[in-house]
Amino acid sequence: MGIPTGWWAAGLSGCRGLFEVFNRRPASLEGAVCLRVRFVNFDDVRLVVELGDAPDPLPARWAARGNNALRLRMQLADVLDLHVHGHLTGGLCSIEVATTSEGVLTRTWNPTYEARILSHYASLNHMEPFHRHASGTLGREEGGSWDGW
Repeated sequence: MGIPTGWWAAGLSGCRGLFEVFNRRPASLEGAVCLRVRFVNFDDVRLVVELGDAPDPLPARWAARGNNALRLRMQLADVLDLHVHGHLTGGLCSIEVATTSEGVLTRTWNPTYEARILSHYASLNHMEPFHRHASGTLGREEGGSWDGW
């Protein structure tokens, strides 16, 4: 079974791993939050995304360690177009990702900020399972720093 066309992650390098973790089902961005947006330079943007969706059943290694949720590190490289309005001041953002004929279009937004990023290349660089203490409590980074990349 191949990667489903039209899935938000289908155009990202590394999407097969996410597809496999979710038991060969496309992980949803519904309820996902973008915890961090980092503009490294004009053609490299890095995101930390916490999914609202989780595999069912959970992978055995996750369950053994008490993990029940997943964070993704995404990299948008070779940025073709970038539009940012407002200020991102510590708030969480909603996120949409779509593959277009021009590249990967990523949009993050909250009430005071919006960014539209069209990149030639996008990848899922890292998947980090973690324990979310309660469903619906998205957006709490626990331990570790995401600045090391």
